[in-house]
Amino acid sequence: MLVIGGYESGIDIACHHVERGAHVTVVDASTPWDAGTGSDPSFRLAPRSRTRLSAAGSTGRLTLVDAHAAAIKKDGTKWVVRLDSGASVRTDSRPIAATGYGPGLGPVEGLFSLRPDGWPELDEDDQSTLTPGLFLSGPAIRHGGLKFCFVYKFRQRFAHIARVIGERAEKDTGALEAWRAAGMLTDDLSCCGVECAC
Repeated sequence: MLVIGGYESGIDIACHHVERGAHVTVVDASTPWDAGTGSDPSFRLAPRSRTRLSAAGSTGRLTLVDAHAAAIKKDGTKWVVRLDSGASVRTDSRPIAATGYGPGLGPVEGLFSLRPDGWPELDEDDQSTLTPGLFLSGPAIRHGGLKFCFVYKFRQRFAHIARVIGERAEKDTGALEAWRAAGMLTDDLSCCGVECAC
């Protein structure tokens, strides 16, 4: 089995199949499985994923390849993935693309301005700059160079959005402080850099 993409989804898929006895190759030129620096799961694997990856690697059934998949074609009953290094990987099953996601907003796309990089333009409260009162939550949130990963950080903005809406409706939002105490309310984005507090 071959997985293209080595971040959370790709490693989750790979570990799942290795745990069930499969031989899996993961291809990703970004090598997100390398420890590197920082703890931000927007740019690195989460601790649980690292633990699973280590266990999968110790089986001898996991191969991690530092390369981009340049082309995929079917050759008889096999699939051949040509890498940018010139090498090829053959697999019996269709390769799995775990290459991330884009900023697709579906039917509300026209209600958001887009940044030059294609992600939604939001104010400091995750509100559309084009449509007041329309908030966005989820992994499509970007503030400057900060990503709000699907592992932790975007969930820490739910209570912030709820508080903003509650305050505008002149409601008591004091109960949301329990979310902050649990580490699930982020309104100070300065803690969300590469050395992430999540």
